[in-house]
Amino acid sequence: MLRIIATALSLALLPAMASAADLTGAWVRDNSQSDTVPSSMYWLTRGVDAGGTRGPSGQAVVIELEQTAAGLKVRDPARPERNYVLDGVARTVPADTGVTEASVTATKVGDAVVVRTRQPYAGLPGNIEVTVEETWTPSADGQSVTLTTIRETPARRDAYTETFKRQ
Repeated sequence: MLRIIATALSLALLPAMASAADLTGAWVRDNSQSDTVPSSMYWLTRGVDAGGTRGPSGQAVVIELEQTAAGLKVRDPARPERNYVLDGVARTVPADTGVTEASVTATKVGDAVVVRTRQPYAGLPGNIEVTVEETWTPSADGQSVTLTTIRETPARRDAYTETFKRQ
């Protein structure tokens, strides 16, 4: 009887274990499969292209991800380190400027991690609100991860995709 219960439990857990994609590791940006990340300077609200902050240059961009059952840590040379708790609860954290605060909500949706951040534009008090949604989606074979970013202000909406390969 105990063997039957143990077998039934292990079979019930198989789908959960199979869908637990792990983003942990070092990832290098594949410029050939990635969009140029648009400049988000505040005066460029009318579609002016001032170049990108990351794009088709010869310089490799390497990020590190560390995923646990409860969270995701992102180390990106272009940004301060991020530590997300994947429980869908909004948390107040300092904005990158350190002058004001941002509201960050992170959750898992299937194998993907979705992070939604709301803060004053440019991280300064009294500005309009900007909302950024990042979706980290691993490939089926676990050898690449796609980061889809949607950045919205009242004046502009930018959407771009970056693909990273496991290093």
